[in-house]
Amino acid sequence: MGLSVGRKFNSSAVARNRVRRVLVEAFRLQRSRLPHFDFILIPVAKNQNYRTPEVRAELKRLLQKLSGRWAEDSTT
Repeated sequence: MGLSVGRKFNSSAVARNRVRRVLVEAFRLQRSRLPHFDFILIPVAKNQNYRTPEVRAELKRLLQKLSGRWAEDSTT
């Protein structure tokens, strides 16, 4: 997993590190359900609530969307 939380996201290093920790934890909790791909996570919403349950749910939603696209591409 690649993770990029740049200074444009938030100028405070403490805030950026908190988002990094939450993203890493959410990814770790979902890892057993993930396909063997390389993932790059780049948060962009500055005013969003970055808490582990919310990020985990969003990651799950995005992975379901990705798996649907992957299934469509592999059948053609």
